[in-house]
Amino acid sequence: MKKLGVCLLLFSLCSAAFAQRKKHHKSKPETGPQINYALNRIFCGEIDAFYQKLQLLEKTKKGILTVVQLGDSHTQPDFISSVVRDAFQQRFGNAGRGMVFPYQLAKSNAPLDIVSSSTSAWEFNRLTHPEIDTNSGLSGFVLESAAKEGNFTVGLKDKANGTQCFNSVRLFLKKSSATRCRIYSGLDTFDYQQQPITFSAPVSSFGLNFSDNDSSFQFYGASLQNGQSGVLYHNIGVNGARYDHYNLTENFWQQLPALHADLIIVSLGTNEAQRELFEPAAFDSILHISIAKIKAAAPQASILITTAADSYKGEGSNKTLKILNSYLEQYCQKNQLALWDLYKVTNGYGSAKKWFKKGMMSKDRIHFVLPGYQLQGVLLLDCLMKGYEKFNARHP
Repeated sequence: MKKLGVCLLLFSLCSAAFAQRKKHHKSKPETGPQINYALNRIFCGEIDAFYQKLQLLEKTKKGILTVVQLGDSHTQPDFISSVVRDAFQQRFGNAGRGMVFPYQLAKSNAPLDIVSSSTSAWEFNRLTHPEIDTNSGLSGFVLESAAKEGNFTVGLKDKANGTQCFNSVRLFLKKSSATRCRIYSGLDTFDYQQQPITFSAPVSSFGLNFSDNDSSFQFYGASLQNGQSGVLYHNIGVNGARYDHYNLTENFWQQLPALHADLIIVSLGTNEAQRELFEPAAFDSILHISIAKIKAAAPQASILITTAADSYKGEGSNKTLKILNSYLEQYCQKNQLALWDLYKVTNGYGSAKKWFKKGMMSKDRIHFVLPGYQLQGVLLLDCLMKGYEKFNARHP
């Protein structure tokens, strides 16, 4: 009965979020954690430039609209972003899966639809370990090999609505001039020379091998597209990540422009709040650097900052997170940045205990279980769609 209640909750919320009505919050389930629907909207700034492009895409059915969500361990599994991605692509068109990385080869948890394998040995790193002399890239991760040759494959599992296929791959990698790199899938094999690589037919996986390597081969991820118009939603999450970790990862900022983002969603804060001290002046400087880097790498993109939901630090709710999220709200207000305040939407300080009792949080009371993350995805979707409907009402 508990699982049924969660499923009914998610179904009810998804229906409300995706229905083309103005007052989504009328659909309020009887089960599940308490949600403040009145606050489930964008504050402080706006993302009208994104909504304008979304409206044009819906009217013309032409072009690609790109969303990039950056985050930490709440984001890495793709549980939140997959809810938004699936709903957006159902309504506005599906342009492909977006960013993928062979997480299994880096000994890290992967989104449920990504599989990878290799017969080679790989070194790896992620951006939360800048002290390791292997620089991460656009995915927040890196695979590295100093061997003369190596290989791996990356594929997408079937989803409920059918096989995820793509015919175009944009690689993010580093190789020496002597290294030969080949990309293959089915009957197609290409020497890596130019981007993107286009296969002769849709596929659900691709392989890469390299040889004649004389220094260090590094792979940072790949973007998968299907040649169709619609939404491309890239999920980039790294366990343990903070704003300053992203700031220090130069490869990330050098590669981000290639995604041509129209909306960048920044979902961080949990790990900052797990540290011993929160220093507003230092955090202010870090935020300024982050926003400046985003604007430089994607000047055409709207920016949406999100707060993190309540979680534990020690035996109770994290007081530092409460202070940090309040400061983040003030910063967005001062700088006219759009804010989705998930912390307040989920009823803020002390709410983690209630989410845990409802079976929505893991035992560590920092992370959530799948239904908890899916509910957050539904709330983000609801927030974005309500904003879009208001934009449509103002600009018919």
